[in-house]
Amino acid sequence: MANKSTTENAFNLSEWLSGADQYKLHRETVLLLNPDDVADLAEVEEQIEKLEALRAEGESDDMETVASESLDTELAELYEQVEEITANAKTATFRTRVLNDAELKEINKDWKKDTGKDEVDTEDLTWWARVFQLTATLEGQSLAASQWLKLADTLGGQFVKCLSTYGEARAAEATLEVSPRFRRR
Repeated sequence: MANKSTTENAFNLSEWLSGADQYKLHRETVLLLNPDDVADLAEVEEQIEKLEALRAEGESDDMETVASESLDTELAELYEQVEEITANAKTATFRTRVLNDAELKEINKDWKKDTGKDEVDTEDLTWWARVFQLTATLEGQSLAASQWLKLADTLGGQFVKCLSTYGEARAAEATLEVSPRFRRR
């Protein structure tokens, strides 16, 4: 038994050097699968945004009043509703990493060839389906590009969460910087 866990946690230098997926920076988000839960959550989040804006206005006016305490109470109740909705809803975990340069070039080349366009349109869902085919999983399962397109239709506006999660991974990767001691001169 101990031998199995040792081999699972063992560092594999050749995989790391080749950029194996488990050694890449990933980001995750939870997607709600029931449209009613999505609608309920959107409604509560909209109320939270409004109350947060009111609270920010009050803070900018240096108003410490009973009204700000009632805002805090309302916000706490709304955050509890968010937790309740997400705790009781059917969900799926979306996990993604960033494309490496070779993958990006290949996707762009294939996308241009298939669409007949000269410029890549990163707002086109077919492009994102190809990206997620290589970089993302849903509940630990890789999907084909056609399945990602169907998922985008099914999720509707929630698919934006997938796109923003990819953006978060990209931003996080961009902030990683190699120490100047190890840079090529």
